[in-house]
Amino acid sequence: MQRIGWKIPAAWLTLCIVWSSTWLAIKIGLRDLPPISFVGLRFVVGIAVLVTVSINRVRLLPRKGSDYFILAVTGILMFALNYTLLFWGELHVSSGLAAVLQATIPIFGMFFAHWMLPDEPLRLQKLAGALLAIGGVALICARLLDFGGVRAVRRQLTQTCSSKRVASNSRPQCSRHGK
Repeated sequence: MQRIGWKIPAAWLTLCIVWSSTWLAIKIGLRDLPPISFVGLRFVVGIAVLVTVSINRVRLLPRKGSDYFILAVTGILMFALNYTLLFWGELHVSSGLAAVLQATIPIFGMFFAHWMLPDEPLRLQKLAGALLAIGGVALICARLLDFGGVRAVRRQLTQTCSSKRVASNSRPQCSRHGK
């Protein structure tokens, strides 16, 4: 068995901290910025960091012209639309509930892949794993779960539809292009 160096656990820990704090950071940021401005700011900072880290390491632009269309559709549906709806929804629901609702993306992805890609059948093990993961997110965010009463149901459905939109776009695109 090969020994794992410190870099892999450090990367894992960093991702856990960054991704788990996202929901609270959104909630706090929305106190001062409207959702669309906050989404835009988040992506400008994210793009700047990714370009800085990626320069001279990887090819930054696609090789084929047709890939620009796929990237544009993916960017609009997975990022612009999804995050705008997510940030708007989090104005009206708790950060814990937003995290749980976003954790439904893999389940929607499995159903869309089953429906759209014959080589991706829905398997009980995958579904059970995704449900277990949602349960884990709910357990971690349990003290932050606040359903907000009947008036918040519309916002919760908006966030769930946002998850559905991401799943319907991402899973088939990745599978079709071998990624």
